Amino acid sequence: MRRCRVEITAGAAVVFPTLFYLDDSGVFSAVLPAVFFHEIGHCISARMYGGRILSLRISLSGLCLDTTPFSSPLSEAVCAAAGPVCGLLWATLCSRIPGEWWERCRDISLYFSVCNLLPAQPLDGGRILYALCRNRRAVQIVTVCTGVICLASAALTRRWGFALPAACILAAQLTA
Repeated sequence: MRRCRVEITAGAAVVFPTLFYLDDSGVFSAVLPAVFFHEIGHCISARMYGGRILSLRISLSGLCLDTTPFSSPLSEAVCAAAGPVCGLLWATLCSRIPGEWWERCRDISLYFSVCNLLPAQPLDGGRILYALCRNRRAVQIVTVCTGVICLASAALTRRWGFALPAACILAAQLTA
């Protein structure tokens, strides 16, 4: 049986521990469980559909699981959706537990899950869109439009939470 390969980029190896060390607000410590439950959702669903996790890549843009190919577009879409669904379940659980840190966990997991459902690659929503339509060009157009809309929304509303998914989406398009 082949083991899962774990790859950590140099940037992630330097930046993430530094952020964790310097984070007096506890925001970064609330991000870790949100990411954990999100990725566990992908892992569980991949296993349910007979897939294997081949590698886990940790970079400045986040975590990326590489799996064996799925047997159907529907199983691929379900696996992509399972991460945000688990994140939403984690947010729901956190909302039931009193305390400031739990509220922070809830908010971050909710934000992370909803952003991941945007119809843009490399996000899970983009994976779902591709699995269901199988048209790379259409997905690329929707992806760029989603990134531009997020960026414009951030600038027009001054709600800079829209800028993070825009940066992730548009940076991935520049490097693709």
